[in-house]
Amino acid sequence: MNISIIIPAKNEEKYILNGLKKIIEAREILLGEFPFVKVEIIVANNNSDDRTAEIAAEFADEIINTAANSIAGVRNSGASAASYEILVFIDA
Repeated sequence: MNISIIIPAKNEEKYILNGLKKIIEAREILLGEFPFVKVEIIVANNNSDDRTAEIAAEFADEIINTAANSIAGVRNSGASAASYEILVFIDA
């Protein structure tokens, strides 16, 4: 069981840092119980014009830049970069 966490984001500078920290905390708890599980964090950055991508780059495993014009398109962009079989989508 390996997990890709995908976070669609557009101009989420005010919120993404706290969200990423909480996701990392949860990942650490999960890995403490199930050390064989792999978990990656992908941020699908939708043309943000603030510091969203810069902040995310410090904590996410991968940043995908997308110009998709719908939330489904942004999520799909993140999903296409996923390495693992379980996809979890969390809003920024």
